[in-house]
Amino acid sequence: MTACDVSDVFRPRAFPTLTYVNRYVDTDETYEAMLKRALRNTGTLIAVSGASKTGKTVLCHKVLPADSIVDLSGGQIATPDDFWEQIAEKLAMPVEYQFAQDTRHGRAVKGSSSAGVSLPLLGRLTFAGGAETSSASGNNISYKMGRSRTALVQYMIDHKLTLIIDDFHYIDKEVQIYIARTLKTEIFKGLRAIILSLPHRSDDAIRMNPDLIGRTTFIDLAAWSMEDLQEIARKGFEQLQLPIEAAVIEEMAQEADSSPLLMQEICLNLAGEMVDRQIKQPDRELLRQVFRATAKNYQHYRDILQRAYQGPMQGRTRRKQYTTATGKTYDVYGLLLTSISSNPPILRLPLDELQRRIRRILGQDDIPNKLTIANAVKHLSDMIKTSLPKHDTIDTKDKTLYILDPMLLFYLRWSSGWEID
Repeated sequence: MTACDVSDVFRPRAFPTLTYVNRYVDTDETYEAMLKRALRNTGTLIAVSGASKTGKTVLCHKVLPADSIVDLSGGQIATPDDFWEQIAEKLAMPVEYQFAQDTRHGRAVKGSSSAGVSLPLLGRLTFAGGAETSSASGNNISYKMGRSRTALVQYMIDHKLTLIIDDFHYIDKEVQIYIARTLKTEIFKGLRAIILSLPHRSDDAIRMNPDLIGRTTFIDLAAWSMEDLQEIARKGFEQLQLPIEAAVIEEMAQEADSSPLLMQEICLNLAGEMVDRQIKQPDRELLRQVFRATAKNYQHYRDILQRAYQGPMQGRTRRKQYTTATGKTYDVYGLLLTSISSNPPILRLPLDELQRRIRRILGQDDIPNKLTIANAVKHLSDMIKTSLPKHDTIDTKDKTLYILDPMLLFYLRWSSGWEID
């Protein structure tokens, strides 16, 4: 019998209350402490960067109370108006306020929103800055006041709310410029703002507005280490009172390959199987069953990888076929995907490493030359990026293939659905 429910311990897509790992920037300071220090520095924009799903949002939610966060999604901001509309929706502030004033007593007698919700009468100055209209009827004068952008910002400042813009890199450059200029003005007045972005795009807001240079604190989240990933498992299985060998934890961390989300998910599925089957210690076969079951959650990669497996359109000439040591036949694209999926799981694959893996798979010296492999890598990267233009999956630079999404690599390794007979 476990001490608590498995789903309360391992939470891949929710805040990991019981398995949160406070990682260190260096030997002296944690990321949590660094963010707290930055938040105390009024007038500073905070830029948190890190690879996709490495804990940027989790870090912010650990440091800041949930009711003090106004979180926006960069993927939903296409115009400056979208930026303000998202803020207003998070604050639940209606578009228009309506007031009636009794001229005999010089006081407001009624207030409501455009949504028909009764509002406490805190005085017209509460919403100063909005467009105002009025009309008279008997002894009453009615006022209508539109919600203003100044009022939205002032509300966040007065209530010590922190504006967090996730996936800032998804926002169009022109809109980024507008937001950067807005933040420069408002953080000077006391607004607390955090931008979350990918490592190679974390300075977009800075480059768009030179005035932010010297007014920004950068927090660059490093890739999760094997030790940090293993700590998730150690904490969680201890909470569940399920004994688990260090070698099993190490293998799970290796497959998660720098992704805390994937580590949480693998642990969740393994712990669930152990509880359901009343298993005291998982063996190697159960662990592989869990890996395969977890990979099914990433079936959205199947069609994309199948297209990559077939390679780009070609003429009448059939590509050269290669037979592996196990008797399977691939062209260069099938061979490339197979080499990426082979042991050990690595997110950074130089051309020399890919060629070494291909030689090992074929078991012979008749292998594609480096130019052929390099061209295949470029075409493979282009096909996957075209299929998922707003998702960071794969990239190439300096004769090196980078797998940007550990889930893609995990699916390649533990599902055969991408191979076409």
